[in-house]
Amino acid sequence: MMSSRLLTGAGIECRHAARGLARAPGFAAGVVLVLGIAIAGMVTVTTAAYELFLRPLPFAHPEQLAHVTTYSRSMGFNLGFSPPMLAELREQPMISDVAAYNAASDVESPQGDSWSVAPVTYNLPQVLSVQPIAGRSFGAADAEPGASPVALISESAWRNRFDAAESAIGSELLLEGRHVRVIGVMPAAFTVPSPGTELWEPLRYTPEELAPANIGRFSGDAIVVRLEPGVTPAQLEDALRAGYASDPRLDAQRIRALMKLELNVRGLRDAWTAEQRQPLAIIGLASALVLAAALFNVAGLWMTRLLGRSHEDAIQAALGAGAWRRLGRTLVEFLLLGAAGVSLALALAPLMLGWLKQLGALNLEQPLAIETGPVTIAIAAVVLAVSGLPVLLAALWQQRRQRRELLGSLSGGGRGYAGSSARARRVLIVAQLALAMSLLCAMGLLLRSWYSLLTEDLGFEPRNLLVARIESPRDPAEGQVATDPAVAAALDALRAIPGVTAVTRANVAPFARSASISRISVPGREAWSTTVYSRNVGEGFFRTTGIPLLRGRGFDESEGALRDAVVDERFEELYFPAVGVIGATIRMPAGPGESQEVVIVGVAATAKYRSPDEEASQGSIYLFRREPLANEIAVLAAAVPPASLVDEVTSALARTVGPERTGSIATMESLVRYSVRDREPQLILLGLFALETLALAAIGLFSLLA
Repeated sequence: MMSSRLLTGAGIECRHAARGLARAPGFAAGVVLVLGIAIAGMVTVTTAAYELFLRPLPFAHPEQLAHVTTYSRSMGFNLGFSPPMLAELREQPMISDVAAYNAASDVESPQGDSWSVAPVTYNLPQVLSVQPIAGRSFGAADAEPGASPVALISESAWRNRFDAAESAIGSELLLEGRHVRVIGVMPAAFTVPSPGTELWEPLRYTPEELAPANIGRFSGDAIVVRLEPGVTPAQLEDALRAGYASDPRLDAQRIRALMKLELNVRGLRDAWTAEQRQPLAIIGLASALVLAAALFNVAGLWMTRLLGRSHEDAIQAALGAGAWRRLGRTLVEFLLLGAAGVSLALALAPLMLGWLKQLGALNLEQPLAIETGPVTIAIAAVVLAVSGLPVLLAALWQQRRQRRELLGSLSGGGRGYAGSSARARRVLIVAQLALAMSLLCAMGLLLRSWYSLLTEDLGFEPRNLLVARIESPRDPAEGQVATDPAVAAALDALRAIPGVTAVTRANVAPFARSASISRISVPGREAWSTTVYSRNVGEGFFRTTGIPLLRGRGFDESEGALRDAVVDERFEELYFPAVGVIGATIRMPAGPGESQEVVIVGVAATAKYRSPDEEASQGSIYLFRREPLANEIAVLAAAVPPASLVDEVTSALARTVGPERTGSIATMESLVRYSVRDREPQLILLGLFALETLALAAIGLFSLLA
């Protein structure tokens, strides 16, 4: 009976609150819109943070999983791992098992659609403790040389492409001319190397790749190890660094000194999410400020509503209505509007999450999927509860004010701002404006930093340059790695394109995400040696790229030019600061066990190669190479917008070296901008958050003046 009366009373209160809100549609719509947008932003960020940093990994004993990488301090990026080291890791007593995987790539099928295919070692599912939901996993025999091609497919591909039919197991796929037999279906939790991967094939290493002598060759593969119980990533890192610190194979190849290698071991989650922490922290802070501004706004709107019905509340109080009855009415109204706001937020959250992914604020290449779900609803409920606190405080403030001014409220028929009312409203408006100005200032500082990066002096002019990569053939003919006539023909075809004014080549081009390190010494000073960035370039390199020659001369492309070298200003400052570098002779490697002496004939400006804000830690040396190699980076100078030449360049390379060897083609400006791409999402989001907070402050100011 008691519960029936409570339900009846609650229903009456809800109907009464709904009628009251229906009489104030502007107020109701404003509260729903403000709450919905603010909660959506906070829910989106916290959902992403939970999925990346807090949600338990879908693997058995995830604390035993670690990621092993080799970092080159000379080059400034990870090299992946050396296959011989991969084989040797299995002998480490701290490791129970080790597996590897590489990035996914799109592979075309005869039907015209593409599959996202990733190579993994046959034991990766076992290392992660993930079992197929249909069929079987890879076995050791599947990775043997000459084994028939087999594959595992993802659960989403199984459902979308095969309608979850059991007949998918054993079916054959034709991918790039190869027949691949499907042997199993992996669950949705298996998202290595990225959530969009649809098919996995065994990653095979040749005996030559696994030979201990090739320890200095890095494959770019990602390594996952399962640690023995009780072993931490830090302990394994110390053991690996100590073990390879004195490895004579690295010293024999001078790899250790050249690359300045570091073996790093991180927990699997940390390795997958490390780059996401700072961007999400910035976005989360901005979302929190927007939510705070929204709460101030909602409190201001509700104070306006409470003041507007002061006369009605005073009459109810005079007739005996208790304070809790009037407070309950306010809470019921807030719950009704809050439920609508949460519904709007939950509808917007997937859209905002997808937008963050598209914008690049969330990394789509890391293996953890970021999707909305039950946790999103729980977070929205918590944020709504927090949002109700300002409304509760406003209602309590109204009741306290009414106790002091009951007679005035009974005699008044409207609302007004005076005394504590005006002070409270001013505080809310000032707080909202302060939050908006804080975000605008942060956006302005970030915009200034981003603009400074894009206008930084790079040592050359990027606006008229186009960069095209020519890949090595999969099965090179004998001697083709040294020189390749097809590449020379491709360069001639590029020079013939209308609008192209010059073409050059190099093994390393600015902002092409590549690097080359060489050790140098000075004859007569063999005890002294150091490492420098080395760049093998073709004819007209400095003229085409616009890197100015400051002193001396460039390559005259005569027979003697093969012994000529050009260095940059940083090289001269570091190694020949007093006597000058032109005319100096240095010794450099010329091949396995061989060296050559080159004469420095010119000094060029120090050019940026990796980022506009990079600091040159070591000098650079340019060497002339007469004949092009099988893999080159072509740099084109154009008299027309470089972007307009992409199609013609693609066509010319496809005719001369083939589509399979035609690599990425991009304008130099886009490559420079890509190097600072991590700053753009933060700038855009901070700007949007600042404008949103400013709009909320404007709404609050309007309600005050109204």
